[in-house]
Amino acid sequence: GSSQSSPPLPPPPPSSATGDLSLSATGTAPSRCRRAPSAVTHCGIRGLIQFLHLSEAVENEQLFREPCSIGPPKHLLEEMAAVHTPESLVALLGRYSSTVVAHAAKLYLKNSAWPVIPGGLTKSLTSAVDLKQTDRRGEAQRLASLLASLPQEAHGTLRELCALLGDLPAKSSLLAYTFGPILIHLDPSMLTDPRVMVAMTKNANLVVQVFIDFHHVVFGA
Repeated sequence: GSSQSSPPLPPPPPSSATGDLSLSATGTAPSRCRRAPSAVTHCGIRGLIQFLHLSEAVENEQLFREPCSIGPPKHLLEEMAAVHTPESLVALLGRYSSTVVAHAAKLYLKNSAWPVIPGGLTKSLTSAVDLKQTDRRGEAQRLASLLASLPQEAHGTLRELCALLGDLPAKSSLLAYTFGPILIHLDPSMLTDPRVMVAMTKNANLVVQVFIDFHHVVFGA
């Protein structure tokens, strides 16, 4: 936790003194909820995603397409480890800009020892879609069946993340290009052949694109 290495991070100043990450999507700090913070009902990564969906971050898709930053987002994740109620999480996240919160979500999803989508599902998911096919709804139904084996919390987290991505003013293919590698971890042993690596990477991105475009088919209403 952050108590072992450094004191809690103070609220970011309303200027660029600490770099771009001190600024929110609209150029002001900190982030703000557009709707009642009580709509955040979970802690951890799921609560973080809920907070992002309620904030002005949904008006700036660039926050979700740029590479992960390490510094402040890492510190935020360390502080989150000591948070045990949704109310405390909202208070903590409100001290950070939307940029930091968005980067923290990507950093967690990318590096967590407990990925939302376990590696054991990678091959089945990437085999369930085909770039040459046009029946994406049918693919969404197959993906839904595969995701049914996920633990409830992981399934809920993925559902809320893809709902958030679906509400962003950006093409799903662009968002999938960013979140494909974050959500679907390809086993290096599968990628010894460059042609296989390219094909599986494209299919992983397509899986996430179908998650976004056919959210209600994959995850239910």
